[in-house]
Amino acid sequence: MLLLLLLLLFMEVMMTMVMVGVVAVVLVLVMVMMIMGNPGIANGHMHQKADGTNNLQDGLLEVAQWMVASRRLRLPEAWPDPFI
Repeated sequence: MLLLLLLLLFMEVMMTMVMVGVVAVVLVLVMVMMIMGNPGIANGHMHQKADGTNNLQDGLLEVAQWMVASRRLRLPEAWPDPFI
């Protein structure tokens, strides 16, 4: 009888440890999914990339305007005025 009780106690302890492990794994997976699926993080990254692209375009436009103003770049006559 004592052996049976010890076996049941051991099984209960092992099942508790397994359940704690399963809960821990599920919590970690939920946290990863929340972080990866958070649109705020993705939006922030995309806005940062878009701002960098806009800064690059603005920089290239400034260089082109400077080159036209200093006569280092000659545009064709048919070139649209608002471009530079």
